[in-house]
This record gives sequence, structure tokens and C-alpha cells, in this order.
Amino acid sequence: MALYSVEFLSALAAIVVIDLVLAGDNAIVIALAARSLPRHLQKRAIVWGTGGAIVVRSAMTMVVVWLLKIPGLMLVGGAWSFLMMPLVNAQSRAQERAADRYALSATRNVDAFVTAMKRLSQQNLAEERPSPLVEWLFYSHPPIHERIEAAKAFSREDHHAA
Repeated sequence: MALYSVEFLSALAAIVVIDLVLAGDNAIVIALAARSLPRHLQKRAIVWGTGGAIVVRSAMTMVVVWLLKIPGLMLVGGAWSFLMMPLVNAQSRAQERAADRYALSATRNVDAFVTAMKRLSQQNLAEERPSPLVEWLFYSHPPIHERIEAAKAFSREDHHAA
């Protein structure tokens, strides 16, 4: 695909349009930055900020399209992502466990926590007890059974401390 072919430009335009539609966060950041400026500069800041965001996103999209032409780069990136996934998921699970402990210590309402976990698992069709390999590779949150058991253990510890 040539850099300025119709096929390339239409693919680039589609990516840019989709990216801009999904980039609502830019509008919020620009608005927050512009609101502290004097009134007569706000419109100029919004226009320049929006234009700059479009130019930067378009340039980055072109860079990504160019990078994807490098033979084997997607394979290397995919392999790296696959190797890093268990580490990232383990970190995420640790943060979720800490968040669960915080929620339980803040509310002291184990029954509500357990009910919420069960409801979430039903709504999300979560597997209550996934195999350890599946959990290690793909779960960014602790499995439901583990979260419920931790809540019950918290309840026992809380009653002993009282």
C-alpha cells in the first residue's frame, strides 16, 4: 500500500474519524485548561487545543501505520504482550484485593459485598472457580470464590477484633 494511495488515505481517514469520536477525554482536558484563561483567550485556546489534538493524533496514526509495515513487528509485539499479560494481570489482581479490603473495612458490610460479588458474577457470566492456568493468564480480577472467601475471612477477623 503506497503512502498516498486512495486505499491508504481512506484507511487513515477511517482511523482518524474513529479515534476522534472516541477521544472525548481531549475535549474535557482542553475545556479544563481553557477555563482558567481570561475570557478573550478561551475560544482561541479551545480552537488551538482541538487543532493540536487532531494534528498529533493524525501524526501518531501515520507513525503506527508506518510501524506496522515493519516485518515481524506485530509478531514480536504480540509475543511480548502475551508474555507480559500474566504479570500485568497479577498486579491488577493485587490492586483489586486491596480495593476489596478497603471496601470491607470502610463499610464493614460483608453481606452486601458478598451479594454484590455474586450478582456481578451472574451478570458477567463469570466462572466461579477457573482453572489456575486460566486465572494466571487471563484474569485481571480475583475469581469470585476467592473474593467471597476473603470477605468471609475479613468478617471472622473483624468479629475477633471486636
